[in-house]
Parts: sequence; C-alpha cells; structure tokens
Amino acid sequence: MHPKDAVGVTQREIEIMDDRKHSVPALSHRGKQPHGLVLVTRIERGDLVLALGGGVVGDNAALMAMGLGAEVSIFDTSIERLRHLSDKYQGRVKCVVSTQDRIQQCLTEADLVIGAVLIPGAAAPKLLTRSMLGQMKPGAVIVDVAIDQG
Repeated sequence: MHPKDAVGVTQREIEIMDDRKHSVPALSHRGKQPHGLVLVTRIERGDLVLALGGGVVGDNAALMAMGLGAEVSIFDTSIERLRHLSDKYQGRVKCVVSTQDRIQQCLTEADLVIGAVLIPGAAAPKLLTRSMLGQMKPGAVIVDVAIDQG
C-alpha cells in the first residue's frame, strides 16, 4: 500500500504479524473495510529507515533496523537525547535535529518511516503532511506507534 492511500481513513486496525524472517509489526490503514495481514518485510542492507523520535520506541526501532543492515536516521528535537544516541551507536546511525525541512528531505528516499513521538498527556504531534506523503517513493511504509494518541 502506498502511504498516500492511508490519508483520511476513518478506521485503522493493528495487524498482528506472524513470525516470518524480517517481519515487523505494522499499523495498517486499510480504508473502511479491514483487509488481510500487512507485513513490513525484507528490510535489507542499504534500505533507509527513519525513526521520528529518539525515545524508547525510536531507539529500539533503530536498533532493530540497524541489525537488519538498514541505514538508519533518528530524528529528535532534544540535542541532549541525540548526543546520547550518537554516543550509544558510535556513528552507525545518523542523529538529526528534527525539523519539517529535514524530515521532508529524507522522506523521499525512505523505505520505512517509524513515527515514535509521544508526548504524555498531549496529542501526538503531526510531523508529516499530505503533500509529504505524496512525495514518498512507491512501496515505502509508515508505522506510527502513537497514532492512537491524536
């Protein structure tokens, strides 16, 4: 499914993935009628994975993607958190100060985008616009783990 097909959907379903090699759980927007399982599969060496948020979810998503050989960029607004992640990964992932422009620059080449931003007690921020989704390459996937928060 192309990410732009997911815009404006009123129903979402969380798919539970089977234990296939390289499969990752995904949040699947599937229109008004639910469809079958969706797998984010075959993350391969050289694929570009963007983690939008450097907290626990973004950090662990980056670790998993890196372990599968992907090129990983973690976006966060906290310089302190980015320094911590940079020290932890010792240059094996790109740590990027998150701005709309920087996200948009990387989005066009991304194979997988993981929305991992959650602000406790507030609605999850909307980091991607409709026009940004339309610029993504065919077959790219978005997984937003905080979508139920706003």
